[in-house]
Amino acid sequence: MFVNGVALPRGAAKTHTLTGPGWEGIVVDATDLASVGSPVDLYGRAVLMLGGKAILVLDRVMMRHAGLGEVRYHTRAHLQCRKASARLQGATKTLHLSFAANVPAHLARSQGLPTSPARRPETILRWLTDGKHREIVLATLLTPEGGGRVTLEAEKRTVRVSGKGYAVTVRYGEKTLDLT
Repeated sequence: MFVNGVALPRGAAKTHTLTGPGWEGIVVDATDLASVGSPVDLYGRAVLMLGGKAILVLDRVMMRHAGLGEVRYHTRAHLQCRKASARLQGATKTLHLSFAANVPAHLARSQGLPTSPARRPETILRWLTDGKHREIVLATLLTPEGGGRVTLEAEKRTVRVSGKGYAVTVRYGEKTLDLT
């Protein structure tokens, strides 16, 4: 996740594993490493495997001053974008991405900067906030070979995902990324 255009510096983030009904995953807490132009109270990512059918990525930041948030996915596959979803088409496989956020957000497409002039730049899929916010939760659902749906209810701090062979609801903590 980028906050105010800044990625995390290198260093050791805190990690722990967790499990729930229909999911298992890891939480990365990088709060102590974050230096994004505003004091940060929480900077974390959870990556959950949903019964071997899909992956849910939750990025969350809480800042004392409002800032911008963004997640990026780099690809060389053919990319089709919609308002809050995308489809990557490789040589033989597809990957569907669905997005949700607790604040207004949109998808944008850009290009990378190749270090070799002979190499084509990769496509960058950007899921980013519209405007600045003090608390940002960005959810990405990745499903191979089929679609899926992700919704986020900020008031209830819940994320619901569903697709072929899975339906999961996770709840994040009031001031943490701990999931239940």
